[in-house]
Amino acid sequence: ETSGIVLLAKTAAAAKNCQRQFQSGAVRKIYMVVVEGVFPSGRLCAEGWLSRDETSPIRRKKRFSPMDSELEIPGESQQCLTRFRLIDKFRGRSLVSAFPETGRLHQIRATLSSLGYPVVGDKIYGVDDTLFLKFIEKRLTEEDRNRLCLPRQALHSESIELEHPEDGQPIHFKAEMPKDMAELFSTT
Repeated sequence: ETSGIVLLAKTAAAAKNCQRQFQSGAVRKIYMVVVEGVFPSGRLCAEGWLSRDETSPIRRKKRFSPMDSELEIPGESQQCLTRFRLIDKFRGRSLVSAFPETGRLHQIRATLSSLGYPVVGDKIYGVDDTLFLKFIEKRLTEEDRNRLCLPRQALHSESIELEHPEDGQPIHFKAEMPKDMAELFSTT
């Protein structure tokens, strides 16, 4: 459900090179995300652990625990780091840039949810994770859809920078924010 850039390699060698860059943290990624609530002004650094959310009926759901958390960190937890910056706020929502330094599954969404800023339209990490169960069972009501505000999560891969896998030159890809996310901040 995330919009924006998808990176594909033409050859197995190029794919291996790109994978190495992602694993080493050499790839610079920027995501735009619309969250519920008024996000703190300025920059926020969220460093901690992602682990299974034992309180959720969804097995795939993760929870973020800050580095200085007193919660017990399960052994299968993965360390993660995401930097966030407030871009705009409007009608109880915020547009935020996310800069993931690590590349963990659900990292941005789980971190924002655990910080109290669920992603608009997110069925797993949004305002009510039981909406995901209703969604996969095709039981979402009109009221549920209205609660989500969007039929997908408001997360957009805006920018990726890496080295070209063949010549090593820097390459940059950029995708403009889609209309459905931009309309969440429209005054009309």
